[in-house]
Amino acid sequence: MSNNCSEDIKILLGAPVRDRGWILPRFIKHIQNSDLTGIALDTLFIANDCVDDTIPLLKGAGFHVMEYNNLPGRTAGSVRGQYSYSHLANLRNILVEEFLKTDNEYLLSIDTDILVPPFGIQKLAKDNLDICSMLLCNQKGTIGSRAHNIMYLDKKRSTFYHIFRWNEGEVIQVDLTGAVYLIHRRVFESGVRYSNYAWGENVPEDIIFCKQAKERGFKMYCDTSLKPVHVMEAGIELIGGC
Repeated sequence: MSNNCSEDIKILLGAPVRDRGWILPRFIKHIQNSDLTGIALDTLFIANDCVDDTIPLLKGAGFHVMEYNNLPGRTAGSVRGQYSYSHLANLRNILVEEFLKTDNEYLLSIDTDILVPPFGIQKLAKDNLDICSMLLCNQKGTIGSRAHNIMYLDKKRSTFYHIFRWNEGEVIQVDLTGAVYLIHRRVFESGVRYSNYAWGENVPEDIIFCKQAKERGFKMYCDTSLKPVHVMEAGIELIGGC
């Protein structure tokens, strides 16, 4: 972690987390190995109904943890596919409210199955945008056709579509992103929050967050030079851009 100097960019790193002991040692190592020159990094993880060693691992690394258990709408488990979008939205909003109690300039939301590149956090801070993500691959399949965490909105159809082409290394504007992104404080101060209900259907909580942000005039981007590893499950690791 960097020294907290007055000129450092203040960032709070956090995310909801449940039973991620299987990946947390690697996640923590990548955060600790990050170049944080010019950054004052604080942490806060919202631990929810954990029964493994998630909490001891985070606290042992010096990360701050708040526990929220047995909340309404709790989900059956932590395995991919068991998530409830409404439950995730509630947990993310708890993190947002705790973030707003601090004097941090940015919230850095990174899901704990994502291993960031060494200069990733610093580069996002230097991009100095309202909302900016790293390029995360989140779908198995043929190289070149795999979906990433970036989408555009077809306004006529009110439908999001994945972006499959971009200029390598550029910072591109998108309509939807998530999973590993830096969000300026002013976005939340404007009232933007997470939810899971739009266009009459249950949808991922990031969609509502991005939709609200755009409605309030904020722009979101993806820095395609930053390609973290996405550990979807044991034995399945995807790299952004592939």
